[in-house]
Amino acid sequence: MAESASGKSRLICAAGQLFVPGSYSTVTVAQILEASALRPPTLYHHFEDKENLYVTWAVRAMRGTGDRIRGCSNMCEVANTLVDEPLVDLLQVRLDCAALDRKTSRQSIERSYQVDIVEPLTAAMRQNGVPESRLQESVQKFAACISFALPKYTSMPGALPKAVAVEFALSLAAGG
Repeated sequence: MAESASGKSRLICAAGQLFVPGSYSTVTVAQILEASALRPPTLYHHFEDKENLYVTWAVRAMRGTGDRIRGCSNMCEVANTLVDEPLVDLLQVRLDCAALDRKTSRQSIERSYQVDIVEPLTAAMRQNGVPESRLQESVQKFAACISFALPKYTSMPGALPKAVAVEFALSLAAGG
């Protein structure tokens, strides 16, 4: 059984290494299997298909991100933690969610995003003094700006430098 759990863990780890800089549609099963050094039967035994693996990885990554947010003492720490050690590209997960075939998969991602990202960010911004009337909009914009500070986006021609994206996200967290 330990070998089985190891296979599942290796698949999730490989998925994260590929999905964070990529997307659901660009990462292939073959790439995941190569990165995990496993064969197709292991993936299909544990996850049924790529979509199920993606949902499992994304929910775990967002849960870990939520734990990190809750562990931060201020919004600057939140921003730096999410940019310097990303477990997930929040913007890409939201885009990928729409491309998933199964309604249950989309619901799992949306529920996790709400519980593990929106709720802790809302609490942190509320503590930071963001007015209630602006909280929801500020949280969504903050999450998007943090994503734009990831290397995947800052390396694009004409992209904002990381520091500018983080500074803008922090201005939103301050109620700006």
